[in-house]
Amino acid sequence: MNLVAVLVLAVSLAGCANAPSATGAGDGGGTADPATILIAAAEKTEAAGSAHLAFDFSVLSEDTAQSFTGDADVNFGDGDPAAAEAHMRFAFPKTLGSTIGSIEMTLDAGPIVYLRSPVFTEMLGAPTPWIKIDPATVPGMADQLGSLTGGQADPTGSLTMLYGLVDVKEVGAEQVDGASATHYRATFDLTKALEQVPDANRQTLQQAIDGIQQQTGGIDVTAMPIDVWVDGDGFLKQFRYVFEIPSGTAGGGGSFGMTMTLSHVGDPVDIEPPPADQVTDILDLAPSSATA
Repeated sequence: MNLVAVLVLAVSLAGCANAPSATGAGDGGGTADPATILIAAAEKTEAAGSAHLAFDFSVLSEDTAQSFTGDADVNFGDGDPAAAEAHMRFAFPKTLGSTIGSIEMTLDAGPIVYLRSPVFTEMLGAPTPWIKIDPATVPGMADQLGSLTGGQADPTGSLTMLYGLVDVKEVGAEQVDGASATHYRATFDLTKALEQVPDANRQTLQQAIDGIQQQTGGIDVTAMPIDVWVDGDGFLKQFRYVFEIPSGTAGGGGSFGMTMTLSHVGDPVDIEPPPADQVTDILDLAPSSATA
């Protein structure tokens, strides 16, 4: 997969919508049903209001093995995807065939997207380090950005996958990022999740599914594996999934994996757009830049 495909897939998987409901479910642990525990942990994590996320990605093809990292500070938006905010950073090695190096992204409520990368600035001829993109103001931009921007205001949207749980098993107690946690292994069906999400979140999840299938050459989204860890306080601690991409498809064959680790759940997060004098609206650049 090329870098754009990798980034789109990464953010597609990192952000879909909000957590499913499990009224009356308890915290992690005890003898509760594992699916109920995961849903309760998702609810409790989102209700905390904020978190720091650390990402580790792996991209494997027939002849290469690559990895890159990212992190994000997130306000969950009180259950409203349009109100969610995040500041995200990704670092790409040159071995992925890119000279971008790093991408910084701020997702402001709305959502409004701010991107910073020296390569993007040079490509678009922007006089400032940050480029502002409002998908609602640029014809076709929401579709072009897809799951990378407009549909992905909440990077904790991996929680949406829990709407589609079809099989969950407890693996056991483990240490994750210095904390005690319980490990669960599950299978989820994104088509089932799509049927059960609230109406306000359905389009967002559909965009994520479309992005995943486009970048992986039509991977089966009805039986996707995921590992989830719940810490001793009943919060989600970590997600991990690895998806196989068939050879000869648009995804190029191989596999894509992501681990997302949560920390500082509930700690105050202050996310502000970049200073106005460091931002150029994409509409103020050459017309071809705004619509290409």
